[in-house]
Amino acid sequence: GTLSTWTPEIPNSIERLKLYYSINPDKKPKYIYILKRSKWNLSNIYTESASYGYTIFENDISYKLEKI
Repeated sequence: GTLSTWTPEIPNSIERLKLYYSINPDKKPKYIYILKRSKWNLSNIYTESASYGYTIFENDISYKLEKI
């Protein structure tokens, strides 16, 4: 796994992640875990995850994105 220091509280964090992965495509994670109580805007998580090739699994407390 890889620990990301970017958080939703920091402006442009998603853009920084996109730039990082465009430069380092071999570093894209196979699994991503997101707590439902996080501060990320999760309103479009299904659309966004599919657009990046991830399948999403949901339980009561979190989302698990898996690149298949």
